[in-house]
Amino acid sequence: MKKYISFIILISSMLFLIGCSNKKQEYLTQYITVDLKPIIDTQNEILDEYEKLTQNKSIEPETMLNALDKSIIPKSKNIIFSLEGIHSESAEITRIHKILVDGYKHQFRAFITFREGLSTDNTNVIYYAEKLLDEAKKHMSDFNNEVEKLKNLN
Repeated sequence: MKKYISFIILISSMLFLIGCSNKKQEYLTQYITVDLKPIIDTQNEILDEYEKLTQNKSIEPETMLNALDKSIIPKSKNIIFSLEGIHSESAEITRIHKILVDGYKHQFRAFITFREGLSTDNTNVIYYAEKLLDEAKKHMSDFNNEVEKLKNLN
């Protein structure tokens, strides 16, 4: 997931360096470099924290629950709130933005579900949370592909 977010940053840098040749490109540049920038930064923090916790095989469930409750889940909820506040004059940006919002909502549900599975010690629920994360990754990948298509419309 982190590489997908890094890819978004790479795309935004490329767009910034290339410059805007038309209105659609201007909308896309605004969307990536201004609207999404703080969200990407927060997302990277969430993913770093989550990755560190899940890679630590000796972590206590209480520690993981505490991180989910006090940091990961609230920050994820704030990202969704921020994303839902972004609007574009471009129908294309609006369309791909919906893909991104859906991806973040899947990720948020995955964290909530993971928390539920962890608190009840239910591995089936934890596996389901992993599937939700996979779906979120698919949405992020789809989003990145659509951004590439828009970028190349010159």
